[in-house]
Amino acid sequence: MKTLERTGLKTKSEMALLYFPDLAKDSAMQSFRRLIKRTPDLQKEFNKISGLKKAHYLPPSLVCLIFQFFGNPEDSSARRSFVLAERREGGLL
Repeated sequence: MKTLERTGLKTKSEMALLYFPDLAKDSAMQSFRRLIKRTPDLQKEFNKISGLKKAHYLPPSLVCLIFQFFGNPEDSSARRSFVLAERREGGLL
Protein backbone atom coordinates (compact mmCIF):
# COMPACT_ATOMS: atom_id res chain seq x y z
CA MET A 1 0.00 0.00 0.00
CA LYS A 2 1.32 3.47 -0.84
CA THR A 3 2.17 5.90 1.91
CA LEU A 4 1.06 9.49 1.68
CA GLU A 5 4.67 10.71 1.68
CA ARG A 6 5.39 8.80 -1.54
CA THR A 7 2.45 10.29 -3.37
CA GLY A 8 3.45 12.30 -6.42
CA LEU A 9 1.82 14.41 -9.07
CA LYS A 10 -1.48 12.92 -10.25
CA THR A 11 -3.98 13.88 -12.90
CA LYS A 12 -7.50 14.67 -11.80
CA SER A 13 -8.76 11.66 -13.73
CA GLU A 14 -6.23 9.37 -12.00
CA MET A 15 -7.49 10.56 -8.63
CA ALA A 16 -11.12 10.14 -9.68
CA LEU A 17 -10.49 6.60 -10.86
CA LEU A 18 -8.66 5.75 -7.64
CA TYR A 19 -11.78 6.60 -5.64
CA PHE A 20 -14.31 5.37 -8.19
CA PRO A 21 -12.60 2.48 -10.02
CA ASP A 22 -15.84 0.82 -11.10
CA LEU A 23 -17.03 3.88 -13.03
CA ALA A 24 -16.12 5.05 -16.51
CA LYS A 25 -13.60 7.90 -16.58
CA ASP A 26 -16.18 10.66 -17.21
CA SER A 27 -18.52 9.34 -14.51
CA ALA A 28 -15.64 9.00 -12.07
CA MET A 29 -14.60 12.59 -12.77
CA GLN A 30 -18.15 13.82 -12.20
CA SER A 31 -18.42 11.88 -8.94
CA PHE A 32 -15.01 13.14 -7.81
CA ARG A 33 -16.00 16.77 -8.51
CA ARG A 34 -19.20 16.29 -6.48
CA LEU A 35 -17.19 14.78 -3.65
CA ILE A 36 -14.88 17.82 -3.57
CA LYS A 37 -17.82 20.25 -3.70
CA ARG A 38 -19.45 18.51 -0.72
CA THR A 39 -16.29 19.08 1.34
CA PRO A 40 -16.05 22.84 2.00
CA ASP A 41 -12.60 22.75 3.66
CA LEU A 42 -11.11 20.86 0.74
CA GLN A 43 -12.93 23.10 -1.74
CA LYS A 44 -11.20 26.09 -0.09
CA GLU A 45 -7.81 24.46 -0.68
CA PHE A 46 -8.67 23.90 -4.34
CA ASN A 47 -9.71 27.54 -4.65
CA LYS A 48 -6.44 28.77 -3.09
CA ILE A 49 -4.42 27.36 -5.96
CA SER A 50 -5.00 29.68 -8.89
CA GLY A 51 -5.73 28.03 -12.20
CA LEU A 52 -6.41 24.67 -10.59
CA LYS A 53 -9.85 24.41 -12.16
CA LYS A 54 -8.23 24.20 -15.59
CA ALA A 55 -5.12 22.32 -14.45
CA HIS A 56 -4.67 18.75 -15.62
CA TYR A 57 -2.39 17.70 -12.74
CA LEU A 58 -2.82 17.99 -8.98
CA PRO A 59 0.27 18.92 -6.97
CA PRO A 60 1.52 16.31 -4.45
CA SER A 61 0.53 18.50 -1.50
CA LEU A 62 -3.09 18.55 -2.68
CA VAL A 63 -3.07 14.82 -3.45
CA CYS A 64 -1.93 14.18 0.14
CA LEU A 65 -4.65 16.51 1.45
CA ILE A 66 -7.29 14.61 -0.55
CA PHE A 67 -5.99 11.36 0.93
CA GLN A 68 -6.21 12.88 4.42
CA PHE A 69 -9.81 14.00 3.88
CA PHE A 70 -11.11 10.84 2.20
CA GLY A 71 -8.69 8.13 3.25
CA ASN A 72 -6.44 5.92 1.19
CA PRO A 73 -8.24 5.11 -2.06
CA GLU A 74 -6.62 1.67 -2.09
CA ASP A 75 -8.71 0.80 0.97
CA SER A 76 -11.74 -1.03 -0.41
CA SER A 77 -14.00 0.12 2.44
CA ALA A 78 -13.25 3.78 1.62
CA ARG A 79 -14.08 3.21 -2.07
CA ARG A 80 -17.26 1.35 -1.19
CA SER A 81 -18.50 4.20 1.02
CA PHE A 82 -17.96 6.74 -1.82
CA VAL A 83 -19.81 4.59 -4.33
CA LEU A 84 -22.74 4.14 -1.94
CA ALA A 85 -22.85 7.87 -1.23
CA GLU A 86 -22.93 8.61 -4.98
CA ARG A 87 -25.72 6.13 -5.55
CA ARG A 88 -27.79 7.61 -2.73
CA GLU A 89 -27.28 11.14 -4.04
CA GLY A 90 -28.09 10.06 -7.58
CA GLY A 91 -31.30 8.41 -6.42
CA LEU A 92 -30.10 4.91 -7.26
CA LEU A 93 -30.59 3.56 -3.71
